[in-house]
Amino acid sequence: MGLSYKRLGGSTGSGSTPGSSVPYTQTFLAISWSLNVSVYEFTVLQANHEKGVNTQVQVFEKIGSNYKEVMVDIEVNAVGDIKLVIDSSTDLRFEGKVVIL
Repeated sequence: MGLSYKRLGGSTGSGSTPGSSVPYTQTFLAISWSLNVSVYEFTVLQANHEKGVNTQVQVFEKIGSNYKEVMVDIEVNAVGDIKLVIDSSTDLRFEGKVVIL
């Protein structure tokens, strides 16, 4: 079952205004992923999302003008930085957005 969400504005590479009850949204391009050995990573710093370490993270791929939720590995470090991780062997980097609750 798909999740309902409201896009919170912002342009590519920008995020919505952080807040405890407002989801943080950040868009990204396929070229935004960084190669780290055998994986591609995209990181959202806690200083940007301001949600702490106990967060819910949703990742969406942009397909045309729509977004579809996708599954990727998600790592949250001790300070709350969130890292999206995908395998580099198939190079399936994508444009999309991350929503942090």
